[in-house]
Amino acid sequence: MNPPQDFVIYQFGLAWSEAATVLTRVLNQGRTLVPEDRQRLIAALNSCLAARKELSDGTPVGTTIRRVTQPLYKKDSLNELLVQAEECLQLLSQSVNPVETVVLSRAKLAWLVEFLSDLCILLLREIATKSLTVSA
Repeated sequence: MNPPQDFVIYQFGLAWSEAATVLTRVLNQGRTLVPEDRQRLIAALNSCLAARKELSDGTPVGTTIRRVTQPLYKKDSLNELLVQAEECLQLLSQSVNPVETVVLSRAKLAWLVEFLSDLCILLLREIATKSLTVSA
């Protein structure tokens, strides 16, 4: 277990989890984004950018991300999907339109929620599994 690497992975998972929660409220409750929500989306955007850098640099964090996401996302598609997520998060975080479904379609919002949730679950499961293994 490598605590600094695990902390980075945990931070990515947490940022994506918070963004997915915000976007789920937009989708299911028709709520609009408040400034605090937009900050969470910016944090998720920054995590996507940082994760892509980790992946392209082949760092231990990038290697872990690739390994744990491999069951759902092929090597090349993960990078492309992170770019798509970045574009969506960028649009939503800068939008002044109170109706986020005008900025992105409901289908695109649903995809973004699912993608961020999947990443979060996979990464946080990795951290939890390591923690349980060490404590056992």
